[in-house]
Amino acid sequence: MVKRCVNPECPNEFRNFSIGDLYALDCGMADTKFLWLCADCAPMLAVAVDAAGAVSVRRRAATATSKSWTVPASHAFRLRLISGHRLPNQMHPFSLSA
Repeated sequence: MVKRCVNPECPNEFRNFSIGDLYALDCGMADTKFLWLCADCAPMLAVAVDAAGAVSVRRRAATATSKSWTVPASHAFRLRLISGHRLPNQMHPFSLSA
């Protein structure tokens, strides 16, 4: 069960699926682990998994425009973005109204 943002420096607790980025980490034959980046952290950070299955968060590249993550060297671990949602003011930082 997801309890809080995967960013160790973030205090945000998980409250619902409608904001932030929810990832599934498939660990081969083991259970799937779920990771959540809150809406505050998701635009700036990406989830990374190393070949041993250790999870970390890293700053997104300044030029990155898509949701990306580090692909592990081993096929034993697979990280999937299940749901990606931002708060309305984060999705559209400007107003389209006249």
